[in-house]
Amino acid sequence: MAVNVFWKFNAPDVVGSSLMKGQEGKQEIISYNHSCTQPTNPVRSAAGGGTIERAHHGTFNMVQELDEAYIPMLKLLWSGKHIEKGTLTCYRSAGDTGGEQMGVPYLKVELEAIVITHMSISGGPGELPTVSFSLNYAKCTYTYTPVDQSKGTAAAAIPVSHDLRSNTVA
Repeated sequence: MAVNVFWKFNAPDVVGSSLMKGQEGKQEIISYNHSCTQPTNPVRSAAGGGTIERAHHGTFNMVQELDEAYIPMLKLLWSGKHIEKGTLTCYRSAGDTGGEQMGVPYLKVELEAIVITHMSISGGPGELPTVSFSLNYAKCTYTYTPVDQSKGTAAAAIPVSHDLRSNTVA
């Protein structure tokens, strides 16, 4: 199954190299990962493990091939400046052979009050250099949209968010 993944910072200086129709100026993402944990203590509850504090959010990590966004991102990392918002969008191929071959957006991750916390560049023989970067944030919203693969259509979106400033889950 073909998947296209794009990242866009809401920062005028950070422009990716994507030339794909409808994705111009975004960063093309090779891979991404994000984890959250809920600390527990087995002696906290008579019924078993009980939560002991708020959920921990790990950094949101992505890998892409080196592009023109690299230098402005380094400046943001080195200066510690916050970025208002960023959005990761994942598209799933739905068998469309027409003008909308990008597929159907089925996962969107929106981060707010972002700080770039880590960047590394690596390369090797016969490879384009890749850039790994990590983001910390104050709010995270995941929106999953089920896709009917046989029809290539999207169903109703299912959002969930966690505002770490107010510890509000919605």
